[in-house]
Parts: sequence; structure tokens; C-alpha cells
Amino acid sequence: MFFSIVSSAKFGRFWRKVSTGLGLLLLALFFGAGTAASSNLVVPTISITSVQRGDSVTFQTYNYPAGQTFTVRMGKMGTAGVGGIVVGTLDSGAGGSMSANFKIPEALKDDYQ
Repeated sequence: MFFSIVSSAKFGRFWRKVSTGLGLLLLALFFGAGTAASSNLVVPTISITSVQRGDSVTFQTYNYPAGQTFTVRMGKMGTAGVGGIVVGTLDSGAGGSMSANFKIPEALKDDYQ
């Protein structure tokens, strides 16, 4: 009988520790996820506003960081400018939104897109 009481007391302590640990883990996950979800994530984007076929492209930037210079490239449709032709640079100045116009390079002037 004494052995049964001692072993059940140890078993009870074990589950009490396990349930406390799981409870603390759930609280940490709950409050940690709330903190991460509430942070402001700003993503810079570009929108093409006009194209003068064979001449130039005008675009608008949004959410750009301040004080940086960006290299502007143009390439064939679907390449995202990777390996494209450098057409100029864009200084973000105070950041945020800005409009820019760049000439289409000779190598791309006759392309449909």
C-alpha cells in the first residue's frame, strides 16, 4: 500500500510538471505570435504607369527606403530585369513614392512587350 501511494505521488508530480510546461509553452507561443503579427512590414513596389512604344517607360514607386540609389534595368518580358540593360539610376531621396521615366534601350525598342 505504501509503495502504491509513493508511486502515484511521483506520477502526479510528473504530470503536474508536464502540464505546467505545456501551459507555459502555449502562452509563449500565443503572445509571441501576437507580437510578430503586429509589426509593420513595408514592401517596396513598382507600378508601370505608361509606356510610349519604342520610346520610354514611366513608373511609380511605393514604400521605397530613404537615401538609397537604385540601378534601373530593362529586359525582355518575364525576366524581371535580371541580366537586363542598365538604363539609369534612381535616387530615393526622402523615400516613399516617386515617379521616374526612362528611355527604352535600342535592343528592346522593337519588342512587343
